[in-house]
Amino acid sequence: MHYKWFLIGLILFSPLVQAKLTTPKTILACLGQEELNLHRNKTRGPIYDLNQTFISELTSVVGVNIKEDELRKICRYKPFTPSVNFLRSLLVQREKLFALNKINQQNGKDAYRIQVVKDLVQKGPHLMFRYLAYLQGLTSRHDCLRKRIPNLYSFLEKYYFLEKDYSMTQLIDDTQKINLLFKKLENFNSMAKACEEEHQLLLKKELLKTQKE
Repeated sequence: MHYKWFLIGLILFSPLVQAKLTTPKTILACLGQEELNLHRNKTRGPIYDLNQTFISELTSVVGVNIKEDELRKICRYKPFTPSVNFLRSLLVQREKLFALNKINQQNGKDAYRIQVVKDLVQKGPHLMFRYLAYLQGLTSRHDCLRKRIPNLYSFLEKYYFLEKDYSMTQLIDDTQKINLLFKKLENFNSMAKACEEEHQLLLKKELLKTQKE
């Protein structure tokens, strides 16, 4: 079943695993730690995709980091893995997530760091929609998540129909809805399991209907 495959990714970051890890000093080190665990467990899927995307973006420049208290929240054990926590924080806090107070915009290297941060924030909504699509693909029914997450349809509708007319950050401008969406996704495994059971039930009904005919 697909939901079991995704569950493997979450087990990697159970409290027992996280308790052995100290908080890395940078977001890149945090994601690198996550990448190591993913490789060791030969895990692929939405978490790995996010992890690799963020690492690729952040390795393009030295010195981009996030605020210490936020880094601690992202890297330590929570319902999600560091990459998903980072995505959530990126969508909610945007540029405020990053430690930019000591950056001099007149300095060429610092100006480039600021641009990398802005680009990453701009890509945040696209990464979220890709993550959602990946999760949906792991379920046995095409409407699995939409039926169980009330505001998901409005997010997807904005993305598919308004993407060309608005900037990516304008497509997601309600932080309360973003937090609600991620809160619902904490129960992804149970939702996927329910969808699988529903799918199997429908298959049985179709089989009985065919046999009667």
